[in-house]
Order: sequence, then structure tokens, then C-alpha cells
Amino acid sequence: MARRPSTVTEDDGSIPVDGDPVLATMLASAWRCGWPAPSFPAELGRRCAWPVNLTRTVAALSAPALAHLGTTAGLLWRVFAEPSRRADLLSDLLPDARLVVRRHTGNILVAVAAPADIVVHLTTSAALGLGRRLAADGDAALTLCGGHRCDQPVLAGRRGPRRRWCSTECANRGRVRRHRAAKRGHPPQPASPTPQMD
Repeated sequence: MARRPSTVTEDDGSIPVDGDPVLATMLASAWRCGWPAPSFPAELGRRCAWPVNLTRTVAALSAPALAHLGTTAGLLWRVFAEPSRRADLLSDLLPDARLVVRRHTGNILVAVAAPADIVVHLTTSAALGLGRRLAADGDAALTLCGGHRCDQPVLAGRRGPRRRWCSTECANRGRVRRHRAAKRGHPPQPASPTPQMD
């Protein structure tokens, strides 16, 4: 999750925000789990395996801030689901932050944002994390689960074979499905196409 540094480093009072693709995946996953749920965010955080600090941070948000973060979570899911629109979607997620290159740390791209707005920090951290991962690893770095009728976001591994499943449960169900289809002599049907969001 995005951590706020204790020192202010910019002349205008803004602080640096580091990119976090795992945060982006957690928010996008929560959106697909039914954001906002009736017992949100505690129940949704539990179902989507959020760390305690993220659940507490989101639980403390006001209703308008929560609605803003919900919109962000939907846009983050679309970054995973719509490869042809990724650049536009990431730009839409960063209107409240400034991107700067830190030359003294090896030309690292970071974002800076106003210190008081936690939703801007979460949004900026998530979007910057996905942007960096795409720049480093290409389009295959972000995908949707290969499970039957599952469209949870998946952050592919950086080494070894690319991850295709959102969870071990989906991977196991996929293996069982392939095994049963092979026994019947029929190839498994592909997962239904993911609906495009407006």
C-alpha cells in the first residue's frame, strides 16, 4: 500500500508517492467483487484478502471519498481488461498528481501529490505501479484470470512462466475442468468473454 514519507521534499508542499501494482490489483479485484458491498469495506476487504492497513484506511474514508475510490477501482480493473486503452485509462487516473523524474535516484519516475488527500495517494500509487510494470514487462504483465467465468485481475509474475490465475482455487478448478473434459474426449470450452465496461 502507498506509504507517505515523513519528510516533505517538494517546494510546494507535495510529497512523493511510490508506485504499487499490488495495491492496484487489490482495488481492481474489490471492484469486481461488488464494490461497494453492504458491509463494505470490512467484508469486501476480507473476501479480497486486503491487508489490515488497507481495510482500515478505506474504512476511515468519508462517503464521497469512498465513491471516488470506487470509481478509481473500476478504472483500474479496466486497465487489466482493456489492453488497447491502457495509456488513456492510466492518464485518466493521474489528473491530481504530477509526474517527475528523480535524476539523483537513477532517473526513476515518481509522482508527487498533495499530502492531505489519501484517495489521491492511493489512486496515484496504484496507477503509477501499473504504468511502471507495463513499461518494464509489456502488455503480458497485466491480464484477467484464465479461470472459467472469472474476470479477476492478475498481475503476472516477473520471472518464470506468466501467472494465469487469480488464485489457487481458480487454478485448481481449471485443472479439474481440463481433466474431466479430457476424460470425456472433449476439449474444455473457453471462458466466456469479459464484458467491456462503459
